[in-house]
Amino acid sequence: MAHPSKRRALIRTAGAIVVEHSPEALTLDAVAQRAGVSKGGLLYHFPSKAALQEGVVDAYLEEFEAAVEADAAAHAAATGRWLRAYVRVGLSDADLRPGLDAAYLLAAGHPTLLERLRACSTRWSERAIEDGVDATTAAVVMHATDGFWFADALGLHGADPGARPRVQERLMALIDAVGASDAPVDDA
Repeated sequence: MAHPSKRRALIRTAGAIVVEHSPEALTLDAVAQRAGVSKGGLLYHFPSKAALQEGVVDAYLEEFEAAVEADAAAHAAATGRWLRAYVRVGLSDADLRPGLDAAYLLAAGHPTLLERLRACSTRWSERAIEDGVDATTAAVVMHATDGFWFADALGLHGADPGARPRVQERLMALIDAVGASDAPVDDA
């Protein structure tokens, strides 16, 4: 059986290569060299480059989802609790940001990996709606969170270090407005 800690270290190494250089820079040789293992040792955990790419994407999507679930569980039940957690985790400076950046970069250029990301995105949207937020509001909040993440990852925000908390505050206010409303929600 593969050692989870060594496998995890290899995933982290691969993710770092993707974020620091590019998805194209991710080779078995580069990961083995940087991780200080033989290529055979790497192949024991990941029998191919495709398996390594899948491992990176799956691990970081699972890590993000677990962080959102943990954050939601730590807060009182309320309309939009899961979506609030999505915003808090998605707009945080958490250690998981570089890994998720690597997962997104890898998925963007690979149809099979992109399908994995799409499946997660669909599940997350459904989860937000299950928490009592209408589909339109969930889409606006999730797309804004994701867009901020992507822009941040690409360095597109300019010199406004205070934007993150203000964006988070505005998105939480939008969720609050939905939760406070007794009016039927139009999903059209």
